[in-house]
Amino acid sequence: MAPLNLAIFSDNGHDADDIQARKFGQHLHKKGSVKILFEVVQLTLKSEQVTQFNISKKQALNDRAKLTSGDNVATGITNIPVAHGDPETEAMWPYHPSYETYKPLVELGAKHPNLLHLGKKEMETLVAGIFAELKQKKEKLTIIVLTNFQQLEVVRDHIGGALFDEVVSEIHMQNSLPLPATLPKPPAGQGMTFIPPPGFFETAGPPDKMAWEWKHDKSAANTSQHEQSAEKFFAWSKNNKNIQFFVYSKGAAMPVSYPSPKYFESILLGSHAGKAAGGNLGIEQDWFRLVQKNVAWEYFRDSCKNPPIIPNRTKEWYLRVFCGIVGEAEVSKYPMTADDKKNEEMFFSKLYDKVGVVPYDPIAFLGAIRDIKDIGWTKIPFVAVKDQKNKWYLGENIDPKFHKDKAGPTAEAERVRKIILATLKAAFSGIR
Repeated sequence: MAPLNLAIFSDNGHDADDIQARKFGQHLHKKGSVKILFEVVQLTLKSEQVTQFNISKKQALNDRAKLTSGDNVATGITNIPVAHGDPETEAMWPYHPSYETYKPLVELGAKHPNLLHLGKKEMETLVAGIFAELKQKKEKLTIIVLTNFQQLEVVRDHIGGALFDEVVSEIHMQNSLPLPATLPKPPAGQGMTFIPPPGFFETAGPPDKMAWEWKHDKSAANTSQHEQSAEKFFAWSKNNKNIQFFVYSKGAAMPVSYPSPKYFESILLGSHAGKAAGGNLGIEQDWFRLVQKNVAWEYFRDSCKNPPIIPNRTKEWYLRVFCGIVGEAEVSKYPMTADDKKNEEMFFSKLYDKVGVVPYDPIAFLGAIRDIKDIGWTKIPFVAVKDQKNKWYLGENIDPKFHKDKAGPTAEAERVRKIILATLKAAFSGIR
């Protein structure tokens, strides 16, 4: 069977779920189950950080591309081109140079300049050539979008609608659709664990009976990075009948989250304090550890601000969503002071091992490769979208059997969690 052709759009290095999803891709690319034809990286630093870090927008984006290529090379792959768009118009987001441009991987990527296509013109030339070749061979392409839609829209405009429709078979995206007005509101405190009443969603019903509408969700994190391109993408795709579209929201990932110790076991460290191996495996282990450590701490720190850095995402919210800690008495066990150094010590000594890793992007990646038998996730509870026959949603609408309940994770959620952890471990076991 021919490998599945993939193209990946990501903000690689930004957080732990991006790097996990890409590690799945690398693992399957090496096995020959998929063929990653190109990657496009996105996001550069905010304007005020240019002075703070003495890094230009172009350098930050170049380094993200080199990081991504270096990650491929460290994993034993030297045939995946990596590109980015125009640095001056690239979406800006808070930037963390210590792990978003991890120096050992950036340096490794820089040693393979033939794999780098840096700039809008270079990206367009690369992708146009690949699309032309796929058309000639009469092969199809599956696109995975783990970030905003900015560069996908640039590529689509450059390729042209006719060729894009002829070559692309599916687009899978980590995003969300706006909540339908008819959706019952969850009881206070239940949040993402809320299960809609029986019969509200019909997995086998006609599309015109579905509550979900195909339009961009302003509250989605990836959409908020570049709302203009999201609006354009959903407006175009709503009328597209040639491509299958799949959206995976945070509601699909929350039930499958797993505690940090499982993450460190899967990357062969044993624990967050485990000793890294030598060579490329050690570089990869240290990078995965650094990303998860910093993202977990900084998210908690920012949630404890008054007001929190992200509106409504308070300390109580963080502890409930990522740690399963609820109630005033339990929350009070993790006090914050005015001294961030002491707060950080408290976090890593008392809380870190309770923090869950939420596999947002890995869920989308698994959906895209759902028919590959050596992964095994074929039972995906997609729900059709209202008035659409080629658009599917996996998120707050997922089957109740997929949700956590008071008795713990359900069998379906546990099965998917095991697939994620086993695939991550297999990927790290193959790094030399």
